[in-house]
Amino acid sequence: ESIDTTTAFWKAMLQIMWVFAELERDMIRQKTHSWLRIKKQEGWLAREIFGYKRDENDYPVIFDQEADVVRMIFRMFVYEEHKISEICNSLQSSNIYTPTYALNAKIWSKKAIKRSNKWPYAWNDWTVRSILTNEMYIWLYYYNKSERIPHPSRKWKYKQIDLPKSQWKKSNKVHVGII
Repeated sequence: ESIDTTTAFWKAMLQIMWVFAELERDMIRQKTHSWLRIKKQEGWLAREIFGYKRDENDYPVIFDQEADVVRMIFRMFVYEEHKISEICNSLQSSNIYTPTYALNAKIWSKKAIKRSNKWPYAWNDWTVRSILTNEMYIWLYYYNKSERIPHPSRKWKYKQIDLPKSQWKKSNKVHVGII
């Protein structure tokens, strides 16, 4: 039987179906956000952080090989007073993998890494600066640093905004810091 969407009855039925579909989507989103909020309070990592790997429950544990690189970056910056560009040059000349490449090396097979055409030692200022400013390395794990808000000009798009540090939340779980 075909549905005639030009009649008032079927228009109303389609609108009701649309309302229930939207309700279900919003409920799934709300449950997902609640679950993520609880997991982050417990110290669960939503993404990989250079210097750490995830245990079987997705909680961070120190990955010694990368942690040594993080310690070297902090030592060069804080104690030896190197500029960030000098740190980048030193890491590149020592053939130390960048965090992005190291993450992919954890996931990809060896053949896939060899086929990759990106230079794995391309450290840049932004990468080193993000390591130096990440509180996770000094025993702190903050979440709720940003928020998604509806985009002002696009109906179904969202915009990510950074929240002030006073609104950040600290994880209840104490992690072992690298520094």
